[in-house]
Amino acid sequence: MATITAQPSMDAEAVYESEIELAVHPMFALMVAGTIALYVKTRDSQAGFAKNKDFAQFQWQYIGVYMCVMFADWCQGPYLYRLFHHYGFLEEQIAALYITGMVSSILLGPTLGGMVDKYGRRFMSVVCCYLYCLSALLTLSENFYVLIFSRVLEGASSMLLFSAFESWMVVTHKQRSFPEEWVSRTFALSTVANGVSACLAGISSNVVVEINGHQPVQPFVLAAAFLLIGAFLVSTYWEVDEVDEDELLAGRGQCVKSLNPLVNDKKIYLLGALQALFEGAMYVFVFLWTPSLDPPHIKTHPPLGIIFGQFMLAIMIGSFLFRYLAQTRRVPVLTILGPAFLVACVCFTVAAATKNRFILLLLFIVFEGCCGIFFPAMGTLRSQLLPEAHRAAHMTWFRVGLNVLVVCSLLLVGRVDRSWLFAGCAIFNLLAFGCHRKLKHAVWVDLHATQQVHTATSAVTSTGSSIVSKNTTTS
Repeated sequence: MATITAQPSMDAEAVYESEIELAVHPMFALMVAGTIALYVKTRDSQAGFAKNKDFAQFQWQYIGVYMCVMFADWCQGPYLYRLFHHYGFLEEQIAALYITGMVSSILLGPTLGGMVDKYGRRFMSVVCCYLYCLSALLTLSENFYVLIFSRVLEGASSMLLFSAFESWMVVTHKQRSFPEEWVSRTFALSTVANGVSACLAGISSNVVVEINGHQPVQPFVLAAAFLLIGAFLVSTYWEVDEVDEDELLAGRGQCVKSLNPLVNDKKIYLLGALQALFEGAMYVFVFLWTPSLDPPHIKTHPPLGIIFGQFMLAIMIGSFLFRYLAQTRRVPVLTILGPAFLVACVCFTVAAATKNRFILLLLFIVFEGCCGIFFPAMGTLRSQLLPEAHRAAHMTWFRVGLNVLVVCSLLLVGRVDRSWLFAGCAIFNLLAFGCHRKLKHAVWVDLHATQQVHTATSAVTSTGSSIVSKNTTTS
């Protein structure tokens, strides 16, 4: 009798799992339709700069290269964890490989950040492409120590990817004397382009995996090819940075010098803390989402590339929302950013309390929408608050902080239940919201002080003019 009752339970679980896998493709189609509809709804907000041919040319000069390199980066994302699992490594060993990349970023980050500012954004962007290409090719090896070296190269190249490319765009934007407020438009557009390239990368990686008998190796070969193309495009179409020879000689101390304004300026270190906390939770999520949605015990594996594409569509939707609020409704960037931290906190809190894969998928999609708001908002804030001379170095220090958080979190893999890691991500976002409130207050105080100085200066000028006028009349 017990056997008869146990069997339907197993069959029901199998049917339930199958229904989850079948729901992924219809959800993806609905999200594509929704993304296109939102784009059509918000596209008029770009009309202001689309008519400026020089600015449009500059944007595509940056966006075209950025999409190519990010496509290569995203190709590896959906199947990195599964590749290591395919090689037969335990979860603790996989976590060690992830940690290696983070530690590499921590150790090499300050040096690389100074090199970006000193040796040129264009040159270091080419170096980034070649290093990342070598890392992708080394991932094809099943040798654990070769994979360790691959992760070291990946950590260094990812540090360059998220500092050199953006730094080139911001510096070139200012050198060409475009209006400062247009920077946020480029960041919003690059977030959309990033979402499109990631979506295409997810679909492409899923196709090449399925064509080759569900082998998770092929996406890394595809990534290497696009990284070589990216290096060619940067070398061909990006203008060379003009670097002062005296600064080259002082290059070693550049990243250390940047610590002074980082520590002493409240707005800068709050911005860095805010970025480290949110992105720290995001990178822990990058490790957690695959085993959460594709646990080893299930028989039918979900299409990770398509799910990854859903995440990227959610990022695009978030960026459309940011663009609509910031450009059409003129809502301040800090006002838009705050609710994203709270929503992300709720998503991770619920994720810590459930094992239902369908609910987890929905929560992950909502969190990625928060990322779509976060990326252009943070890019705009960095362009406004970070001094140009130390921009890349500051961004490097920010990533050092977030890598420390990620490493400490991943060291707990295998020692605590996965729900505790989700709870930690919720705490990170709650702390990020606290830093956001303090940063918003600091910006308001500085703005208020500036207005008072302007008012006082105007009063003195007015009084001086009246005195001169009075003396003239007396004469």
